[in-house]
Amino acid sequence: MEITDIKVKPLQGYPRLKAIVSITLDDQLIVNDIRLIETGNKTVIDFPKDTFARIHNKESFVPVPELRKTLEAAAVRAYQESIGGQKNV
Repeated sequence: MEITDIKVKPLQGYPRLKAIVSITLDDQLIVNDIRLIETGNKTVIDFPKDTFARIHNKESFVPVPELRKTLEAAAVRAYQESIGGQKNV
């Protein structure tokens, strides 16, 4: 799978929530409302959850670990570019 587009909306006023990200894969699948969250010494992505998944503490979109790492790295890189590299995340 190739990441063909990333859109980042940086947020302010939330201590841990840094941005909302949308990622397009292979120009065919768009995953919206991915949260970019700062957790101590690293930044991670949290995928959107529907009501059922939220109640049962599950994710609606579950990539295999390798794809998750790729998406996370791309989201962090896009976030850093969107804020002009002001802060290492």
